[in-house]
Amino acid sequence: MIYICYDNEIYGNTGGQRSGATPVGAVTSTTPRGKSERKKDIMAIMAAHRISYAATLSISHREDFLRKVRYARSQKGFRFLMMLSPCPTGWKSEPDQSTELVELAVRSGLFPLYEIFDGCRYRINQRPDGTSVQSYVDQQRRFRKLWGNAESLQAHIDAQWRYLDGMATVFPAKNGNNAI
Repeated sequence: MIYICYDNEIYGNTGGQRSGATPVGAVTSTTPRGKSERKKDIMAIMAAHRISYAATLSISHREDFLRKVRYARSQKGFRFLMMLSPCPTGWKSEPDQSTELVELAVRSGLFPLYEIFDGCRYRINQRPDGTSVQSYVDQQRRFRKLWGNAESLQAHIDAQWRYLDGMATVFPAKNGNNAI
């Protein structure tokens, strides 16, 4: 079974309420001052269950996206693909910005592109390129409390990358295939 999670970071069918997937600082209908907790790490939850394959997807990185979908289709067992999926209403952004927002999330390191094999081998597919997360924040009114001050979000990104780099170093998946 392949499960594709469209992560819009809110409960969208209930008026844009805060969810475990809502990032720190985001304003929702139930967190008007911004969410104080960091986003739940769904990929780590999948890894803890030792599923055969888990990967993050970006609509702005087409070749990586297609390669991961093909690989997932070639495997057996439970496979999980998570895709950041902008919700213009909940994110308080313009619909035509969706691809750009996903690209900024990847380039700034907010949404890492990586794979986990059998819950224990990690491969990072795209590293942050130095793009400031501020450019991502500034295009969404849900982060209006962070405009000009995205330091708390950047601290979360830095911590997330220290963890991911550590996992990929200690438990690497070789390039080209998932063999150790």
